[in-house]
Amino acid sequence: MRIRFIVLTLVLASLACTANVSVLNPVPTASPELIPSAVPESTSTAQVSAPPLESLPNVVPDGISTIHMLDTQNGWMITNKFILRTMDGGVSWHDVTPSGASMLGFGVGASFLDSSRGWILIGDTNDPINTGMLYHTDDGGIHWNMNPVPFGGGEIHFLNDNNGWMMLPADVGAGNEAVKFFQTTDGGANWVLVFSNLPTDPNPNESLPHGGIKSGFTPISMQEAWVSGQTYADNVLYLYHTTDGGHTWSAINYQLPFTGQAMYQSQPPVFFDSQTGLLPMTVGSEGSTTLFLKTQDGGTTWRPGASVPGSGHYSVPSVNDIFVWFGSELSVSHDSGQSWTNLTPNPDLSTNLTQLQFVDAQTGWAVTSDSNSHTSLYKTTDGGQTWAIQIQ
Repeated sequence: MRIRFIVLTLVLASLACTANVSVLNPVPTASPELIPSAVPESTSTAQVSAPPLESLPNVVPDGISTIHMLDTQNGWMITNKFILRTMDGGVSWHDVTPSGASMLGFGVGASFLDSSRGWILIGDTNDPINTGMLYHTDDGGIHWNMNPVPFGGGEIHFLNDNNGWMMLPADVGAGNEAVKFFQTTDGGANWVLVFSNLPTDPNPNESLPHGGIKSGFTPISMQEAWVSGQTYADNVLYLYHTTDGGHTWSAINYQLPFTGQAMYQSQPPVFFDSQTGLLPMTVGSEGSTTLFLKTQDGGTTWRPGASVPGSGHYSVPSVNDIFVWFGSELSVSHDSGQSWTNLTPNPDLSTNLTQLQFVDAQTGWAVTSDSNSHTSLYKTTDGGQTWAIQIQ
């Protein structure tokens, strides 16, 4: 399953639009610069060209921003100082930070296809809003290509080695958020602006409304994608769909699962193939209930599951397995959210929990951050019942 991550950074890009589609021919390099990760000083020149991961520095992380586990053994981590990789389930983490990369942490956009292929977007220190550097590796972070891009943050997803999307929050106000969508077909060297609803543009495209706060998006292909979010009005489901590469969007008309007045917030749907997916949703002015809707026809219809109290951190490792941690309880479903079992995890990490990620029905990780911003990493191998600390 493709891992998706969201980094919301306000981006104000000065762009020219013609019929809402512009080629930015932006700031590509003729050939992206190849840079290695940091290596120990004693490594020879021959080794620098292709050092094994084990020869790179082993780091005990702090300031963990996000973890991106791909399976029970392999994963990536972004901290406020490093880009790290593990091959042993999080026991050890090796520094694969691109040389010269700075401004790491929560402002970094990331997309990882597997343990070898990934992209990192870092805002420029002199102009972090309008300018960034995109780093790409296809050997697990041993080497990185880099090229400048005309944005410094946003939510980035790559579908394969060549094709990717970028959603940029362009303007945020009370209950409103303008966004711009870009696409690339050459691995991120060049980007095409396919949509903008920024009100100051000459011809803003309102097929995806300026109104409403976007919680994220999910691309299925270079033609199809979904955008989720919320408005601050009762009984409105904010879910939009494109089938023409992001040029136009359509609202999804869905029979709301509850009667009476309620506020709905949708999160980005998680698709496991072109037809099967789950749509996370919270209902209530303060997210008092969470439920997951399932589609088996590509989003034409959605069937709601049973609800669980609260709106805590959640993880969806498969179409059947869902985990929601709210308060002292971890709610677990193994039937796509149709029924739930409540666990009382030991220890209770809920007070300081910042991220929850499972890769299957048994194996997961939790990141906590205390009042001093010190972060820790915990792992479970029994479906969330018990958690062992990996990084203190």
